[in-house]
Amino acid sequence: MVYKLSEDNFNQGNKFREYIFYSIITGVISGFILFFFRYSSNFLMELSKDLYNFFSLNINYAPLFFILLFVLSILMYFNIKNVRESSGGGISRSMALIGGSINFHDNLKIIIATTLGSFLSFFGGLSLGAEGPSVFLGTLIGNEIFNKLNIFNSHLKKVILTVGSAGGFVSALGTPLSAILFSIEENHTISIIDLKNKHTFYLIISIIIGGLSAACIVYLLCYLFNINFILLDVSGNINLNLNYIYIPIIIGVFIGFLSLIYNLIIKNFLIFFLKLKSNNYLSFLLITLAFTLSGFIGLLFIDTSGSGIDIIFHIFEFKYFLYALIFILIIKIFLIGFSTATGSTGGLFLPMLVVGALIGGIIAEFLIIGGLNNSYYGTIVIISMITFMASSVKTPITAFIFCFEISGSFSTSLFSILAIVISLIISNYFNGESLNESILDISLERHNLNKESISNQKYI
Repeated sequence: MVYKLSEDNFNQGNKFREYIFYSIITGVISGFILFFFRYSSNFLMELSKDLYNFFSLNINYAPLFFILLFVLSILMYFNIKNVRESSGGGISRSMALIGGSINFHDNLKIIIATTLGSFLSFFGGLSLGAEGPSVFLGTLIGNEIFNKLNIFNSHLKKVILTVGSAGGFVSALGTPLSAILFSIEENHTISIIDLKNKHTFYLIISIIIGGLSAACIVYLLCYLFNINFILLDVSGNINLNLNYIYIPIIIGVFIGFLSLIYNLIIKNFLIFFLKLKSNNYLSFLLITLAFTLSGFIGLLFIDTSGSGIDIIFHIFEFKYFLYALIFILIIKIFLIGFSTATGSTGGLFLPMLVVGALIGGIIAEFLIIGGLNNSYYGTIVIISMITFMASSVKTPITAFIFCFEISGSFSTSLFSILAIVISLIISNYFNGESLNESILDISLERHNLNKESISNQKYI
């Protein structure tokens, strides 16, 4: 018996191949472009560290340092003023763009402004990361590709933009599986029933293939340029066993409450500064203060400058005592909140991991004082960092996979599940909202948009 392909099946097959084709194209292009964004960002961050070290050792030249920061703040102010879409981290705007509540036609202009603003933040040592702008840039690249296609297909647009955002995530952090899951988990609400829908099936498979295409390009370029593919490689720590099941419970309880406090602090910074930024002079003053405070505190305490990735590695190297961890935690939360609220370009994802790692270090110190072997210090920090991420942005599946990718330990990932579940129970009990959702709320309110429009668009 010969099976005859129906016209509907033939059209569906063509549509699926079309989704796959454009996903691969978007993944390759976004991965290639955003690798060089990561490479340039890392270069500027290293250069910024060298400047901070030089001026901290040669304090007589400090006036030149603050003049430089003042110039950077002027450039940042005019960059944001000319292209308002370049301000902030970008993940919330990426969500809005994928959700359909906003649309950009001048993508190239926003890409250039976001790149410039990010470079100014990184060179100036603001407490912001590259992952937020990278995700936003990837989404903009996807949007530009879709606009060039001249195809009116909302499902295909979601696929292309989501692949672009996944390409941005994997380019910044080098974790392809969590990049794909983050892009799906943050931008699309999918139930088990939805998986029977062909459009949902096309979307998921296309995002996976597109995200892996971006990962392959980034991995190849990392190899050619001799840099680490995974930005946060914290493998090699001793695994916990069932005798220490109480540790993730303790972590989950503390992180559940502390993530609520952290999100509330960042949200209130944004709300308070939003009122002040209606005045152009105050807006400029706040940006100048962000650079000046970051510079002043950074000269006194070098580790507090920049995104804070060095802090994470220093924690694993036991370079901080308990009081130092508490002090740096307070300083970093203040600088993160202040820098973000001014609208300076830069992401919150990596700084959020820094806060989680600092909390983990503090918890580990207290447990060691209580008699725990210090060989488990690094594992406690990893679980705390991952749990804080899951509780703060409400992406538990991504957090679990991210834990496995950066630690290389399935056992540690399993222990992190317990901590994540407990922290989310506490956070949800007190109506804790995702940090990205909170930022999106404030952004949409500022532009007189209704969040309901994007919430409806998240459902496939």
